[in-house]
Amino acid sequence: MIKIPKLGREEKKVKNKRILAVSLLCIALISLITVGVWGLLSRAATSSVAASQFGEIEQDGTSLHMTLYGDPEGARGAFEMFQYVELHDLTWRGALPKPYPPQPGPPPPEGDIELELSSVEFRKVGENDWTGEVEGLNLHVVANDLVNVVVQADNVDVELELWTSHDLPALNVTAELTGNVYVYLYASVLPLQGLQLALYEFSGDYFVISVTVIKPMEIALENPVEGDRVIGNVQVQARVKTAPGISVERVDWWAEGKEDWNKDCRFEDSMWYDEIDGLWKADWHTWHGGNGWYALQAKAEAVQEGGFRYWDEETISVETDNPWVESWVKHPDGDEQFDGLEIELEKNGNFWHWQTGFNLPPWMDVSLTAPGEWWDGNIQFQSWIIMDEAGNKIFESDNPTLMIGDVYAYLVNGRARPLRCIYIETPQP
Repeated sequence: MIKIPKLGREEKKVKNKRILAVSLLCIALISLITVGVWGLLSRAATSSVAASQFGEIEQDGTSLHMTLYGDPEGARGAFEMFQYVELHDLTWRGALPKPYPPQPGPPPPEGDIELELSSVEFRKVGENDWTGEVEGLNLHVVANDLVNVVVQADNVDVELELWTSHDLPALNVTAELTGNVYVYLYASVLPLQGLQLALYEFSGDYFVISVTVIKPMEIALENPVEGDRVIGNVQVQARVKTAPGISVERVDWWAEGKEDWNKDCRFEDSMWYDEIDGLWKADWHTWHGGNGWYALQAKAEAVQEGGFRYWDEETISVETDNPWVESWVKHPDGDEQFDGLEIELEKNGNFWHWQTGFNLPPWMDVSLTAPGEWWDGNIQFQSWIIMDEAGNKIFESDNPTLMIGDVYAYLVNGRARPLRCIYIETPQP
């Protein structure tokens, strides 16, 4: 147990940073109890969804329950850091924190928080459970003329539990206020036509505030996954989970090259929803870009009943590794690679041309035809060849036309390999 006693003026200077660090925990805990109310009400005050927000508050005599949307995933680290803390005589004043990551829609109003307490103890009691005891609490939160929250109590017992709700991270906070208790909540909102403010006030010797914080949505890439090597046509798949009252509006994806030779390669499109397996999907034709490492991201946007918006994203790194087509000429004094040889592609009587240096698409029913001669006629087609990593020839054909399906397995066995179109220079008479 860390005990921080009352300090003299000089000692306070020395211990200032330590007290400030510990006070962050107190602010976090009290924020979950009351600043959560500010977040709820101020969000409603700056959007058109106040009515749906107030539907999440239940008041019954000496208790108040709120269900808030937020991301509690970072709470565990703070709780673990301060699981054995005792603090005395704290006064803290500052600005209310901004939500992170920033969410779509109007920003929350500017606000201030004032916190005073006589003592606080905080400890871990289980794998996902913590408790705290606060004495002499006096908390005041104000956000412009929109929100005014006051919570006072002689004693506060707090219980916290990290769990999952609807397969999403969630946090339960229960605060039992005893002694001289005063709770005042005011928000200038428009939840219903003609109603311009919400006011709640309680005074007594016992009151309970319970808050459930649930992450509104979460997206996770399921295919490919971090570090995958991808070839050909890849189906990008993402799963999006949402809390009750939240519906997915759209999901997009993009992939962008991370290395010098593929930084100009970028793919992006929207994803479609597959009702059979509940995944959002998109097709990525990886062979359209240069080989190498890419940042692959999926981003989902969702809307709450009434209009408030949320988003979440995940980014991973994947490597594309597609076979490609090269052209070479054998001179009497050595071999030379060159680009720009036009290869004819054909499928079902349709013809088009690509110049060598292109990545080979996984089109098994498409043929490639090399021209019989190149340049001025004394350079003739010799063969198509495929070499392994050791330099051994594993495929050769002297037919200028071949089917991609006949050679594709050779090209993607292990690391991708080039399909080489070989020409030979014949001496002029």
